[in-house]
Amino acid sequence: MVGQSRYEKKVAANSVLGDAYHSLYGGVQYFINGDKLKILAGAEWASLQKSKDDSYDGVTYLSGIRFSF
Repeated sequence: MVGQSRYEKKVAANSVLGDAYHSLYGGVQYFINGDKLKILAGAEWASLQKSKDDSYDGVTYLSGIRFSF
């Protein structure tokens, strides 16, 4: 399995591969003016394991504003 972030890849050392990778993402959108202006927020939990002693567990928070004209 391949990790998605630079922190997850550090677990796998030289090969960027692990034995087990699990992640869960949830997010929300608030539409201010339809698809022309909206606010987004989300969080992702990820777990990457290569061996019993070498693993990564972490949470990433994301937010943003999307607009088009």
